Amino acid sequence: MAHLKRWLTAGIALPILIYIIGFGPRWLFLLLLLFASCISLHEFFSLTSPKLPRVPRAIAFLLCFFFLAVLSRGSILQGFAVLCFSVMICLSFYLFADPGLRKKAIEDTATVALGFLYIGLPISLLARIYRDPGGNMWIFFLLTVIFLGDTAAFYCGRLLGKHKLYVSVSPGKTWEGAVGGFLTSVGVGVLFAQIFDLHNSPVTVGAISGALSIAGQIGDLAESMIKRNCGVKDSGGILPGHGGFLDRVDALLFAIPVFYAFVTW
Repeated sequence: MAHLKRWLTAGIALPILIYIIGFGPRWLFLLLLLFASCISLHEFFSLTSPKLPRVPRAIAFLLCFFFLAVLSRGSILQGFAVLCFSVMICLSFYLFADPGLRKKAIEDTATVALGFLYIGLPISLLARIYRDPGGNMWIFFLLTVIFLGDTAAFYCGRLLGKHKLYVSVSPGKTWEGAVGGFLTSVGVGVLFAQIFDLHNSPVTVGAISGALSIAGQIGDLAESMIKRNCGVKDSGGILPGHGGFLDRVDALLFAIPVFYAFVTW
């Protein structure tokens, strides 16, 4: 039943993603990124700081909005000014808040900053990639490499897995699954680039696909570590068969900065 839910969710989400990224208006794509950032941030705060006050929480959401607005226009330096300003506001809130809350000023401000740097900033970088010529196809490339690699890792681990990858963080993951996911990412990345004429060097595409796979699998383990520290199995239940939204994008969060460096370079 879990596998059926997993595939049904993917079957519903895939056409929506294809339309929004490939054919929809730009504002709809930015709205999708904002939705993904806010839902993932909400799950992150629910895991790590369930008692985080509303003001710092709202600052994190607004930070995602402003960074998306800035990066969609291509100016990343203004975004960092917004980030610094948000830290100022967050600390100022605790300065004038109830004395009982001040004891958590540093911890909560750090949580807001980490949440944005971990989730909001990587997702916002997709807005910068999208505005370039052919940017939507590069985003399709990224999603194909990460999601198919993740699926291959899951099923290779189920069918062939014998050697545990990192028991203390994620007992279910195996080396066989990791290798299967890596090889699948490289293969589909090269094939995708050839079909859609994205890059003329299969070696380069294979290398970046492999790097994205490694970054994505580390991102998956990092989120598993967070969930284990918080004593939960899933970050949420918004996606039947997949868990929370953060569970679905955890690999992307680590892969996007690597991909952004490749595309902009």
